[in-house]
Amino acid sequence: MQRRTEQGFDEITFIYQLAKNPEIRQQITLEYGLKTGDEVKQEVQKLTNTATPGFDPEAFLQELGVPTPEKKSTQPTTIQDLKNLTRSLLSK
Repeated sequence: MQRRTEQGFDEITFIYQLAKNPEIRQQITLEYGLKTGDEVKQEVQKLTNTATPGFDPEAFLQELGVPTPEKKSTQPTTIQDLKNLTRSLLSK
């Protein structure tokens, strides 16, 4: 049991050393398609401040069965779409 625990600590130490090395982190990020912190921040910013072209909260609600004027919908894909959908729901 003690030997297994020590092996676990050794593995954790090794992984921590890899994570602390910026060159290794960058290589892993590039090879496995992981996003950097800046890329994630940019995507969050984009999702927060933009709306999907063609998204119509009224048409989306109509497809869900909420009584609204009939329109064809595009599903919400950004935070702004969800804000618009929420406003539409609250205005009813």
